[in-house]
Amino acid sequence: IGSPVWNTVVHVLDRFLRRVPVGVVGELYIGGVGVGRGYLHQADLTAERFVPDPFGRSGGRLYRTGDRGRWLPDGRLEYRGRTDDQVKIRGHRVELAEVHAAITGHPGVTGAAVVTRVHSTGVQIVGYYVTDEPDVVDPEVLRRYLVGRLPEPMRPAYLVAVERLPVTA
Repeated sequence: IGSPVWNTVVHVLDRFLRRVPVGVVGELYIGGVGVGRGYLHQADLTAERFVPDPFGRSGGRLYRTGDRGRWLPDGRLEYRGRTDDQVKIRGHRVELAEVHAAITGHPGVTGAAVVTRVHSTGVQIVGYYVTDEPDVVDPEVLRRYLVGRLPEPMRPAYLVAVERLPVTA
């Protein structure tokens, strides 16, 4: 990622909001004048993501990004993935759990798994689903169902019917 821009601070913290040593992966928290005070009309989400800054001025806030990273010995910040199932599709942040919920919301779907795959055109969502009615719930029927329930960037590029989903013991 590099280093923070002017008037911005980035902390790499553990789950107790303690700084982690250089080289250790933690969650990225951002503070400074560019950080908002919260989400409009979403108090629960604001409380989860905007936390009091334990290192800065009184009343300061840090934004919990959900990104994982670490400081390198040369002072640069390295991105190491997400703490959740959120992915970026063509610049839009997508929660794979929301896509999963939309697919399993179809009355003919009994199970699903949602993953991403990297393609030459970028990251794509792939939805695997189980149905007891393969002649009724084909990928095109499910695709039309999802049009009314998910914005375009959240819709899977591929929908694949499978007999069952692999599970561990």
